[in-house]
Amino acid sequence: MQLSQLEYLQAVANYGGVRKAARAVHVSPQAVSSAIKKLESEYQVVLLDRSTGEAVLSPAGREFAGRARVILAQVDDLKNYARSMGQGVSPDGHFRLYAPCLHGRGRLFDENWYDSFESSHPQIHLDVWHQPTATCFESLLLGISDAAISFEKPRGSALCSKYLGEKELKVLSCPVGHRVRGTITIRELLSGRLAVPINLSPCLNAINQCPEAQLVNFRFRDVEYGSERQIEFLQGGGLILSFSGSSLASDGSNVSECSIEGSRDVTLPIYFCYRQNAWTDRHQTVFLHLLRHLAS
Repeated sequence: MQLSQLEYLQAVANYGGVRKAARAVHVSPQAVSSAIKKLESEYQVVLLDRSTGEAVLSPAGREFAGRARVILAQVDDLKNYARSMGQGVSPDGHFRLYAPCLHGRGRLFDENWYDSFESSHPQIHLDVWHQPTATCFESLLLGISDAAISFEKPRGSALCSKYLGEKELKVLSCPVGHRVRGTITIRELLSGRLAVPINLSPCLNAINQCPEAQLVNFRFRDVEYGSERQIEFLQGGGLILSFSGSSLASDGSNVSECSIEGSRDVTLPIYFCYRQNAWTDRHQTVFLHLLRHLAS
């Protein structure tokens, strides 16, 4: 469960339907419907009545929304408390960093970056928590983390960010005839079944910079995070966007990792995010270490 799912559910309750709620929170109806559908799948309960033209809350959905209202009120209370403190919750000497969870689809930084930080800066205990991207932002707003890594700039005035650099997007595939490929073209991506493991929006923006990309032709698929399911998807001819160093491509399962060949490099930007007016010496130390490590 994510707070955004509860917020969308609450918006449907407040505005009387999915489309009206989507307009109120400035997202697409598909985004609201998809978020609530994930809640339904997670808790095995029907929250929306989809039998009419405008999807509205079911009786169970109204009960969920009532309970969600209590949770969101408590979250707002925590946010206000965190703002009044003006600092993160990490104790002295600790620095809690939230980073996107890639679930085996590659590494954001090399394996030794944590160890190298520990040896270079023993006075700071770096706690790294791998979470979904939305949770990374929520952790900052709630004062749970000191900083977070993101592939998008945070929206709103409560959070700030510094540019760390960029990472090249790779493609995982099961080569036909066990022939390992070095590159794959944008056209081949367009004609395949593509799974996006990180953030859909940043990936689309990166690929769309190539003139040969025609995003209307992309056929996106959801792939579960388990390695076995991902390999089954690849063996069936699917493709998965990834970063370098995926465990799927290194465990001997006949999965190859290749670059995207286009008119320009296909990369994702990386941002170091923190709360406004909360930049400290520890933030600078962690940021500079990540900057040097990414560049190397």
